[in-house]
Amino acid sequence: MYGVAINLPPVMNPPDELGVKDDAQIEAAANAMMQMAFFRKVYGLLTFCLGITVLVCALFRGATDYVYNNAWLIITAFIGTFVFLITLFCVHKNYPVNLLFLFLFVGCVSVLLGCLTAFFEISEIFAAAAITLSLTVGMTVIAFLASFEVILMYIVILFVLIYAAYVPIMWFWWAFSGAEIGYSCLGSLVMCLYIIVDTFVMKEELSVDECIIAVSKLFIDIIYLFIFILSVIGGGS
Repeated sequence: MYGVAINLPPVMNPPDELGVKDDAQIEAAANAMMQMAFFRKVYGLLTFCLGITVLVCALFRGATDYVYNNAWLIITAFIGTFVFLITLFCVHKNYPVNLLFLFLFVGCVSVLLGCLTAFFEISEIFAAAAITLSLTVGMTVIAFLASFEVILMYIVILFVLIYAAYVPIMWFWWAFSGAEIGYSCLGSLVMCLYIIVDTFVMKEELSVDECIIAVSKLFIDIIYLFIFILSVIGGGS
């Protein structure tokens, strides 16, 4: 006859569902930490490789006569660059052999760049290095912040503009004996795009054990960008 109040227990999620959510959160946090460690390793190794290049180039200051009279050095470094790079891609997951061939490759590239920079003024080298650094940082920020569709759209637009302007601009430069500057400007633009693409690929597709591949690609992009900018500053030489 009399109503009896019944206190029902609060509705709880099944233990299995809670466990799945916790496991997913833990896995996501672990993946984020692994990715950050991967980025630190890539850019730490990249900075070290660029530091080696700077030191080697400093050794070639004022050595123009030595470079002229020792062509074997350039030929050896040139051949070694390709040999060590191919070997590096074959053993990029085998530690510590991958580091050995990475540093051998960097050493050969550094010798070639040192032979090149020996014929430029120190002010031109510093200006090219500063521009290269600023462009590299800017392209890296773009690659980390933008989506693939946005990057692809900008690449298509840039190449359409290049194609539309390429013929008249190159004719103008050829007429005034400055085609080398035009080629270097175009090359520096292409290398900026390479930095964006390679950084995006590193961020989205490369696994943790492919650190050496990311370092070698970015190192090549930055070195080429520096060479093109140095050529522009040097008047196309």
